[in-house]
Amino acid sequence: MAIANKVDYRGKRCVVVGGASGMGEGVIQLLNEQGAEVIGLDLNPIREPVNQFIPVNLGERESIDAAVAKIPDGIDAYFHVAGMAGSNDQIPWELVMKVNFLAPRTMLDKMVPKMKENSAILIVASIASWDWPFKAQSVKDIIRDPGWDGALEKIRKVDGQEEFFSSGDSNGVYMFSKVLVACWGIDKAWELAEKHIRLNLTGPGATRTGLHSEFVKMVGLPPGSAHPPLDRNRSPRIRPAPCFC
Repeated sequence: MAIANKVDYRGKRCVVVGGASGMGEGVIQLLNEQGAEVIGLDLNPIREPVNQFIPVNLGERESIDAAVAKIPDGIDAYFHVAGMAGSNDQIPWELVMKVNFLAPRTMLDKMVPKMKENSAILIVASIASWDWPFKAQSVKDIIRDPGWDGALEKIRKVDGQEEFFSSGDSNGVYMFSKVLVACWGIDKAWELAEKHIRLNLTGPGATRTGLHSEFVKMVGLPPGSAHPPLDRNRSPRIRPAPCFC
């Protein structure tokens, strides 16, 4: 007996942020196979076919405002699959927080009026956000502060996190940015449910993307290593598959 395909994006208008590589590129591939209308956003050109490409710099709020203004109404699904690895001598921790936390929050707030009733949103967090339940209370003021400068100042002062920013702990900065995404996303999901919009969060582990070498270096493993305990790195095309369930 044939199993019916319950995943059908034919005629659906979808937005993918971070579609130039990695998991975002994998999402666009899957959407194209399903017959979706795809609007792709990224700082870099997107290689996969899209109906509309909109350049955006997620580290700049003005760029986000301009990009979202170009997105039409009537969105059925919104995928935020963009991010960056931890800070280093060339990348300040503030930029990591802007790209990984403040940008998805700002973009989503601006996208909601463009979303259809009964539409869906996916925000990709990370396995690095595993301890969000233990930090949810301490970050409430941060995730509900609509500004960028105010939120960054509060992030700097969160108890127990100061050493990340003063010592240049790139792994700690990355993990905390993903904890903030998880806490904010779970909080936001309740609000959006009242508007009949579903918000899903995923926390993927090690994936073969352009960021993989940076993650390996952050956790102190030899170049080319797979992450324990499974000792394997999944394809960026496999990771987005649960988004379509």
